[in-house]
Amino acid sequence: MARNSKRNPNFSASELSILTEEVEKRKQLQFAKQSTTVCNSMKRKAWEDIAEQVNAVDCSNVMRSGEDVKKNWTCRSSESKKKLALNKENKEKLVGGGWSLPSIVSLTPMDERFERIIGPTAITGVEGG
Repeated sequence: MARNSKRNPNFSASELSILTEEVEKRKQLQFAKQSTTVCNSMKRKAWEDIAEQVNAVDCSNVMRSGEDVKKNWTCRSSESKKKLALNKENKEKLVGGGWSLPSIVSLTPMDERFERIIGPTAITGVEGG
């Protein structure tokens, strides 16, 4: 059975920039560990607010939902975490004096912004834990 829904276009550079700025403004709420019903509804509302800001910047007539921007953020931050963790691991191998030189993955400016927003613990984990 064919699906009638069309795929939305990729996020534009301006949409990604606004998404990142808005998440950074709300990171204390968005990444809070509390999971009460009130907190979850506040997080959902924050994603809807972010979607409004993203929709305001782009004139492509594509309306992004809170769920769309949350999914995009989750996927992009996951990709960035993988690159950052791989770089950390490869730098440690370089220092450790391995036989072959590991390759360092080049980071985009967006990856570097993600690193500042999510913090080092999200990438490397808790020391000794």
